[in-house]
Amino acid sequence: SMYSDGLKEMLAVSKEPIDMDGVLAFPNEKLLLEAFSRRVQEFDPDVITGWNFIDFDLKILRELFQKHRIPFNLGRNNSEGKLRIQSAFFRESDADLPGRAVLDGLHLIRSSFIRLQDYRLETAASKLLGESKSVAFANKGQEIDDMYKLDIKSLLRYNLKDAELVYRILYEKNLLDLAIELSMLTGMQLERVNASIASLDFLYISETRKLGKAVPCVNRNSTDERIKGGFVRDSTPGIYDYVSVLDFKSLYPSIMRTFNIDPLAFSPDGEIEAPNGARFRREKGILPRLIQELWEEREKAKKAKDSVKSFAVKTIMNSFFGVLASPNCRFFSLEMGNAITHFGQFFIKLAASKIEEQGYPVIYGDTDSVFVDTKAKSLEEARKTSQEIPVLLNKFYASYIQEKYGLKSYLELEYEKTFVRFLMPRIRGGEKGSKKRYAGMIKVDGKEKFEFVGLESVRRDWTDAAKEFQQKLLDLVFHKTDAGDFVRTFVADMKAGKYDDKLIYRKELQKPLHEYTKTTPPHVKAARQLKELDSTIISYVMTTAGPEPEQKRKHSLDYDHYIEKQLKPIADTILSFYDISFDDIVAGSTQKTLFSY
Repeated sequence: SMYSDGLKEMLAVSKEPIDMDGVLAFPNEKLLLEAFSRRVQEFDPDVITGWNFIDFDLKILRELFQKHRIPFNLGRNNSEGKLRIQSAFFRESDADLPGRAVLDGLHLIRSSFIRLQDYRLETAASKLLGESKSVAFANKGQEIDDMYKLDIKSLLRYNLKDAELVYRILYEKNLLDLAIELSMLTGMQLERVNASIASLDFLYISETRKLGKAVPCVNRNSTDERIKGGFVRDSTPGIYDYVSVLDFKSLYPSIMRTFNIDPLAFSPDGEIEAPNGARFRREKGILPRLIQELWEEREKAKKAKDSVKSFAVKTIMNSFFGVLASPNCRFFSLEMGNAITHFGQFFIKLAASKIEEQGYPVIYGDTDSVFVDTKAKSLEEARKTSQEIPVLLNKFYASYIQEKYGLKSYLELEYEKTFVRFLMPRIRGGEKGSKKRYAGMIKVDGKEKFEFVGLESVRRDWTDAAKEFQQKLLDLVFHKTDAGDFVRTFVADMKAGKYDDKLIYRKELQKPLHEYTKTTPPHVKAARQLKELDSTIISYVMTTAGPEPEQKRKHSLDYDHYIEKQLKPIADTILSFYDISFDDIVAGSTQKTLFSY
């Protein structure tokens, strides 16, 4: 099937005519392939795309073209198209059809920071478009074969719908526009816009040539040392009212811009000293200048409400630190990379200290943000306080950096949001607060919205039943409503089979199955029961006989496992703040309610 603006065509092998709009029928495979090649040349697209398109569709097409001795020249000249299929488990394949960009919709989604439970087309369409594929298969290969023999029109509609869904995802989520913007900004081909090291090379080397400077050759650094990470402040566990989040606007780029952190400025006799001892000259470097130009471009894009360009510019700016921190980069330097993270740690700690001096406890901090207990009695009061704090701190930073370094500060702390109710859980089995795990309720246009970070509700290796349980339990607790009856009813309903379709685990394989030798996690055991894998993300359930793949379950579900391993840990994370346990509620051994204190 081929789908685009003004194009809806389906090509099929059929000895009989097919009375259906947009369908071209051919008596054999060779004639179909020749017609497909002609139609590509006639339509002459700039971009060819699909879903898992290179590893599956194009790979099979090339094999069929070779089988029938038809030139695989789908590009804009007569040269043979080339595929580089990566057998390495986690590397992306690519294709070269001269004169056309070949983009895989699946790769575009992954590289655009859109997180899904898995990256099957049906999952992406459901999540991003609110639509599902026209047919859901349990045994895909066999059922498609049966449909071809018995109901070819339904198969053609199914096939065209797949192509339409890919097209709509790319356009409605601006993924193609984003790739084009990244290409325009970095000079990379559309297929290589996510090659961040090559992008920095292009931008940086272009500037060094103007200055008549040389750059070092690519040197694969084999050091075991790594750049120090961002500061994560110990949290204060609890359930709070009116917690505000303040964060630094593009912290690492603004540090690089402020303190002239740049390969050409990096020098042992530099006047600007970072907290880790690295020194930089004052003569403005290339990276700070590039960041300034990109910063200005982003501000223009924001004013023009061009969200695609704004996101593209932000992506490039934020990639600079990651590239410098990569041993594969020609500009890699531990000292230079650590200068950025040490400055970041210093200023986030300083922010927390200054905020607490004003009487507002900082209950958590993470790389570029602080979480502040505003002590407010209303949302309006919390927002007012939270908007005043950054104004004071930004003035302080400007004065501090000017006095200590003689430099203009580009650091900017911003008010992001206020959680009306906020949960900072404890580490499981301990009293300390957790890190990178929290939940909160905000109000947007008068409507309540829940946000989860690092908790079970946003992790695909927890079941949908567990996520639903956590969200409903937190909703009750955040509204100060007793949850005992809810917990007991949920457990009873699970045992009665009412959540069977929500007890599926999803876990991604980190390497080929044969490389799991020392340990065999449940998803690997389930994967080994399948004849073939159509995804690196394995869907499985826990049964009385152990883990089994979702699509090939043979035994009864192990409800005790789900109650003990999924519901209980979630409940106790929340209930522990009220001195009640999940076991007490389920057993009915306490008369105490959550809010009886």
